[in-house]
Amino acid sequence: MDAVSPPVAPGLAVTVHHQGPGILPALRAALPHLRAIRPDIVILHTTPDPTDAEACAVVRELGARVWLQAPANPLVQGTVAQATRTAVRWQEEAARLGAEVLSLNLEGPSAPGLQGWTARDREPRAALGARASAILAAMAAHGGPVLAVSSHD
Repeated sequence: MDAVSPPVAPGLAVTVHHQGPGILPALRAALPHLRAIRPDIVILHTTPDPTDAEACAVVRELGARVWLQAPANPLVQGTVAQATRTAVRWQEEAARLGAEVLSLNLEGPSAPGLQGWTARDREPRAALGARASAILAAMAAHGGPVLAVSSHD
């Protein structure tokens, strides 16, 4: 029996996260560190959209592979169908940007008063799990970059 190849090659990954207008200023600020570290992969923590094209190009100029990590707490709101459309739109944009991986960052509330992907009670936890499963299944059926899920919670 042949071994199954992993969907992506392993490597050292460094995440660049931003607070504010777009990922590019944060990436530019991180460039000295990224040049020193020389990661195989740079994960851009951003909601995939056309404005990320320049940041993706900068990562490639470093000789690193591009992964995108979408802050996915907005997918908790609205209907599952609405959330799925949003996630598939991110997936399509990640493909246009040439990202190898699109990771959904499913975490707890990112600010007071906001809903996240955590719940204390059993029934809401099950509903969140079913919601995440439905979104990921639709994305897998749609095709595109390799899908991943992350969370610090």
